[in-house]
Amino acid sequence: MTDEDGTEREMVMVYTFESEEQVYAVLIDRNNPEEDGLIFRIEEENEEAFLVGIEDDAEWDRVTKVYEEIAAAENSKE
Repeated sequence: MTDEDGTEREMVMVYTFESEEQVYAVLIDRNNPEEDGLIFRIEEENEEAFLVGIEDDAEWDRVTKVYEEIAAAENSKE
């Protein structure tokens, strides 16, 4: 994956979750796992899956809230 600065990053999908009948993926940088993850919507077309950036502010707010709740629940288990 290439970031907005043109830097190549090797990303790893670490988590997927659903919200309002959409599936989302959380990716982290393989070489910098402590950095915040990136969230993308997963869309399927002709049996192929694609990662799509979330551009709608309302969708982004909803998805990040869901992910933060999931992450907090996971952290409380540790």
